[in-house]
Amino acid sequence: MLRLKFIFSFIFFIILAARLVNGITVSHPVSFSTTAKDMISLVKQKWPYVPEELILFGYPVDGTSNIINHDLEMRFFVHYCSSQGIDLLKFEIQLRTCVDYIPSSSSSAPASSSSSNCISSDEVVVVEDITDDACLIKKVPKKSDAWANILTGVGQLFQGSIREFKDVVTKYEINSGRKYKLVKSDFERYTVECKFKKEENCRWRFHASLLDKSNGVFQCKRYVSEHSCSLASSDPSKVRTRKSFMKDILADDLRASKKKKTAYEAYHGLNFTKKFLWGDDIKSYSDFVWYKDVIEHFNPRSVFNFEYDSVTRQFKRFFVAFEASITGFNNYCRLILFIDCTFLTGKFKGGLMVACGKTGNQEIYPVAFGLVPCENCESWQWFLTNLKGIIREDHPLTIISDRGIGLFKHVPEVFPNAYQSFCLYHMKGNILVPKGKSRQTAVMLFEQCYTALTK
Repeated sequence: MLRLKFIFSFIFFIILAARLVNGITVSHPVSFSTTAKDMISLVKQKWPYVPEELILFGYPVDGTSNIINHDLEMRFFVHYCSSQGIDLLKFEIQLRTCVDYIPSSSSSAPASSSSSNCISSDEVVVVEDITDDACLIKKVPKKSDAWANILTGVGQLFQGSIREFKDVVTKYEINSGRKYKLVKSDFERYTVECKFKKEENCRWRFHASLLDKSNGVFQCKRYVSEHSCSLASSDPSKVRTRKSFMKDILADDLRASKKKKTAYEAYHGLNFTKKFLWGDDIKSYSDFVWYKDVIEHFNPRSVFNFEYDSVTRQFKRFFVAFEASITGFNNYCRLILFIDCTFLTGKFKGGLMVACGKTGNQEIYPVAFGLVPCENCESWQWFLTNLKGIIREDHPLTIISDRGIGLFKHVPEVFPNAYQSFCLYHMKGNILVPKGKSRQTAVMLFEQCYTALTK
């Protein structure tokens, strides 16, 4: 068995701090069966206090660090080294930048926030000399950590209204990752049970009823705290929260805050956060000029139509279809186009028009995109005209839409030889049902008509 000898240079970046700890070289033999986890375990032997989830394992090429995320990438890389005759490599182990971990120091440091944003360099004290591995990092508790024992048992009182203990149950779900199913909810009773009661016969159950009508006090009457379902059923990252729950959490934090936020501060704070996450709206539209030049230079056979006012330099609309998308649809996809438009909710609004195809594996295949001021007949005619220039029409084409006025009018004009069909989902949603009649029955009958074969 071929064995490669790797030299690991452990360069630790203390969470956005510029100073590096002295590199330490370790020699270790590696075989084809060696996994990335085995490599990371070497770091744990040297620094047992470093959490495994913070360790990044990779190799530098031309000054760029390439991260190995799983064993398959590790195996491919070992085979590549073997084929190239390489028997000695230098790998780097870095610490992942994470908001949940901050360095501790004996010197005073500003308190770190539990926000989901990344920690900036001016909020972290640079560690000059690390003498104790236990002082390298420290876990910052999450808000949900305080919800671990939020359900105490039978007799627990909930003041206020029914929303309070609904929020309490939601907090339990977020902290534990155990999803629940609503059994009964009215003005006097509230009952939930484990979502996997039938599948795994889980006995977890919570029931509360109204104790005092005058004050709206509810009391827990029955609580089975133990879950008998498997741990695989719990995943806090997949728990969905309601808007009302998030509003209550933020309202409680605002009430507990000593410094009250004005409407002006809240508004500009929200805009600042949006700009930090998704970028500046004005700059995004200005980047279309650069985007057009880059596409023409690096992807010359793509189609890009960018229109703006030559006097005011104001954006009008743009259309883009990449060469790979054009070639793939015309040669390898089914001759079906799905066309629709969605509303943009940014500062300048507008609409995003999309044309997609379908592959032989029933997968969605993007063909073209268009950004327009609004969805109207003029915009659809412009988008369809640009789309016609990239679609090969030597075979019959079927275009499926939502029966919008612009598409209903201009598809036969721009694509006279194409078959025009309509989306079943949108047609079901537009069925007019008389008052007192069952909408479910009307939809079922319509589906039978829609899918019936014609002679």
